[in-house]
Amino acid sequence: MGSATHETDTVKIGVLLSLSGPLSATELWHLQGTMLGVDIVNSEGGINGLPLEPILCDPASAAASYRMMAQELVDRHGLKNVFGCCSSDIRKTLISTFEQHDALLWYPTQFEGFEWSPNVLYGGSCPNQHTLPLADYLLDCDRSRHLIIGTDFGFPRTNNQVFRDHIESRGGQVLGEHYLPRGAPREHWMAVIEPYRGRCDAIFSTVVGGDNRPLFEAYHALRLRPDRMPITGFCLCEGTVAQMPGLYAGHISVMPYFESIGSHSNTQFLRRFRRRFGRQARANWPALTSCLQVQSFAAAARLAGSDEASAIIANISQVDLDSPTAGYSLDQDTHYSLVRPHVSVADGNGQFELLHVGSEVIRPDPYLINTA
Repeated sequence: MGSATHETDTVKIGVLLSLSGPLSATELWHLQGTMLGVDIVNSEGGINGLPLEPILCDPASAAASYRMMAQELVDRHGLKNVFGCCSSDIRKTLISTFEQHDALLWYPTQFEGFEWSPNVLYGGSCPNQHTLPLADYLLDCDRSRHLIIGTDFGFPRTNNQVFRDHIESRGGQVLGEHYLPRGAPREHWMAVIEPYRGRCDAIFSTVVGGDNRPLFEAYHALRLRPDRMPITGFCLCEGTVAQMPGLYAGHISVMPYFESIGSHSNTQFLRRFRRRFGRQARANWPALTSCLQVQSFAAAARLAGSDEASAIIANISQVDLDSPTAGYSLDQDTHYSLVRPHVSVADGNGQFELLHVGSEVIRPDPYLINTA
């Protein structure tokens, strides 16, 4: 093993996730999943008898710290696999470091696609797996007039362009598209939404992280009704809605996983998750995909007998995990995951009720080359 140490007989992996600052709202969920994945792998005998040893770095949501710590993990520590980072803007600044050191960045969250690197494994979902299924669902429900909103950076803008193009290609309308910076207050979101009262059938939102709360507070302050004009998107999960269930009730989210999926694998996952983090802990897609990435790495490393980047990539397509999402695997050609979309509506108890489950697992099409 390239990162095994003779002194401790472990396989070291890097964990690059923020415990403080604005990005911690999401990255703490990723940390839970990553550590649970480590626990599961080690309970199964590690990698060919060697336990995983995570080296945790906390960038505290500072872009410069992510770059510095990534360099330290792959250069000074000589690690070949690093898990973490949930911001597209930051991920892009890290790619050259991983390529130069021939190490792998396991990126754990949904994102905008239109990117490929031989040294990044994209564990979440891309637009043909979340944006397009949601757009089709909304149009099939006769919600054809849309307002598009988002946080002002690359990830929302790219997904929103995909949403706009697909809605318009199917005869729908986009009546407006607006962006606000991170940290925008409730009053600013009220000013954005209010002119569209009664004109739209839905609001497609790529507002991220902690900025969802002032957005939904603005929606409630305007006394809008989700049965008439729900907020829709793929940035709402159990970890968000559980904080204030009434605030998010009636709004629609698409993700590969929700706690309410009724499967034996999900029951087992939730049992393990709550045993590790407490009976009240809420699982979600960010946590699950992080857990699955660690398990996928371990399975590929066992097959390869190595944790070197080339060995992992050569074996990753042979890994197909029994997961709560009815199977989870990574595509060797694109380095993206294969997932099944689930469209759900938030209830008043911090959970999601399934509205529609994709008929099949969707292969990643990060550049939308094969997507009509």
